[in-house]
Order: sequence, then C-alpha cells, then structure tokens
Amino acid sequence: MTGTETITITKAEYEELISFKAELVCFKSEVALLKHQLAELKRLVFVAKSERFISPAPGQLSLFDLPQELQVEKPLEEITYNRAKPEKEKKQPLRSELPAHLPRKIEVIEPENIPEGSKKIGEAITEILEYEAANIYVRRIVRPKYIVESNDESTKIAIAELPSLPIPKGNACPSVIACLMVSKFVDHLLFYRLSQILKRQGLHLAESNIGGWFNAGCTHIEHLYRTLLLKILLSDYLMADETPIPVLTRSAIGRDIAYTLTLWPRLIRYIEDGRFQIDNNLIENSTRPVALSRRNYMFAGSHEAAHRSAVIYSLLATCKINNIEPQAWLTNTLSGSPIVHKLNCTHYCPGKNKTGILEKTRSS
Repeated sequence: MTGTETITITKAEYEELISFKAELVCFKSEVALLKHQLAELKRLVFVAKSERFISPAPGQLSLFDLPQELQVEKPLEEITYNRAKPEKEKKQPLRSELPAHLPRKIEVIEPENIPEGSKKIGEAITEILEYEAANIYVRRIVRPKYIVESNDESTKIAIAELPSLPIPKGNACPSVIACLMVSKFVDHLLFYRLSQILKRQGLHLAESNIGGWFNAGCTHIEHLYRTLLLKILLSDYLMADETPIPVLTRSAIGRDIAYTLTLWPRLIRYIEDGRFQIDNNLIENSTRPVALSRRNYMFAGSHEAAHRSAVIYSLLATCKINNIEPQAWLTNTLSGSPIVHKLNCTHYCPGKNKTGILEKTRSS
C-alpha cells in the first residue's frame, strides 16, 4: 500500500494553485472553442458544397445508423458466372433545334459554273449558331436649335428636351448601368473582371467610373425596392433565409439545442396550417446566387454597399420568379425619370404590370 505524503504550503501558495487550476480549465475550454471554430471555417472556405451536408458533431449519433453492437456481419460467399454482353445499337446523336426567336442572317451560296438555263428545284438549308461580342457603341444625341421668334428685346429658341438619363449630365446610358448590375448580381462578375472584359473590346473604364455608375443606378430604383418591401411585409405568410457569418459559443451543440427548443412552437406550425411548408427550401434555393457572389467579393465595403446589394438582389430575384429578362427590365426602368418612379412605383415593380412595359421586356 502506497503511503500518503503530506506537503505543507502557505495560504498564498494554495490560492495560487486554485487560481492556476481555474485558468487551466478556462484554457481547455478556449482550445476546444478554437478547434471548433477552425473546423467551421475550413468547412465554409474549402468545401464548395458545404450547404448540402454538415458533418455531425463528435459523439453525436446518426439517425439512420445502427449502433455497432446491433450490426450483424453476414457471411460472404464468392459467386462467378459468365454473361453474354449485349450489342449496343449505335444511335445517331440528335441535335436540338435552334430557338426560333433568334434572328436569322441569310447567307446564300450558289454553285460555281452553273450552266445558263438551269432550273432550281429546291434548297438545302443548314443552320449553325454564331456569336458576336457585345456591341458597344456611342449614342450621339443631336438636338437642333431653332429661332422661332426674335425681336430687339429677346430671341426665343426651340430645342427638344433631353431624354431622361439615370445620371444627370453623365455619359452612361441605362443599358450600360443595367449591364453592370446584371453582370455582378446575376452572372457573379466582379467589376474588376468586367473592366478587363471591356478592355479586350477596346473600351477602357476605370473601376471608379463603374462603381459610380452602379451607385447612381441603385439610387434611381431605390423607390421600387421600398414598394416591393412594403408589398412583401403585407403578406400573411413569408419564407425567409439568411446567409450569416457564424458566431460560435463555447458549447455549439448546446447552443443548437437551445435554439431549436426556443423556436419549437414555430417549427410545428406547418401541422396547424396547411399553407405553411415543412421547410424553406424554396427561399434557400433563391438565395444561392448571394452565396456564389459572396465567394467572389467576400464582404461589402460599407453598410451602404450592403444595402445597395440587397436592393439589386431583391429586384432581380423578383424578375427571375416572374420570368422577366433582367437586362431588358433594368434598361426600361432606368430610362424612366426618378420622379415618375416615386409617383407610380407599383407600375414599374417587376411582376406587377401584366400588359405594359413588362410584357415588352418578356418578348424582347
């Protein structure tokens, strides 16, 4: 039997020992937290499809896996057999027809050295898909001036009004600003990459110019966003999702359980009202473009920039669910005066008007 050794220490040393043990427990807790944060960060950064699968926490049982002691290994036996390999019938690949709404440029190729008096009996038609780079041009607006009345005291000059522009005294047309918005928020192109694409086509634009045009376009359609937001808030059933930056606590599992229990009355609402969905997959799928863009620019430069992103994402997502071409809708909307937008916001919101400007954007 091992004897017990007694060591005498001072009260100050005892208090120091207790303090050391408390710090040790705190350090271990912080290490566990940092390990958990590192694992979550790796999942967010390096796993491209992380939203589809979340690895279970250590020690957490799977719902569909049997415990190890309940899994019975069945004896294996080897079976060999011969099978005649069927001959596969080679099928000719079918080419899908090119869309009928695309414009056709007719090119007629006549045979060479055709004798005079030959009779045409038909045509062999071949359609192939062609592509031209974006057609960038300068729209030069000329407004003639006329003297309609003149006397010794004054001269009256007549000149047509300048069409409404999204940037007063600016040199960017609505189609250019619409292209910037769609390229960033639909095609997930950074403005830097877009400037490089335009440079290859002979147009050199500074990123500061692109950013200024984009901000002016967002200001131009801010009233439409507010009208859309008001319409959504008046609905009796909303589905929502978020793309958060994770903030972890010392007990991630305990936090999740507590969070679920807090929301439990809301989670079971779908069994009380048939209008409610069991999940919010529809809204999650609609927010995937946000996640794609976020991987490119990582963060918004300011609260104002984040708000402008919310404005564009909301309006373009509404275009998508209403089958409206976003480039055409933005071009038409930015061509209108902001004062008109204030007076008739509902008319310009995507999906509201069924016979006017939006029908034209669908068919264009």
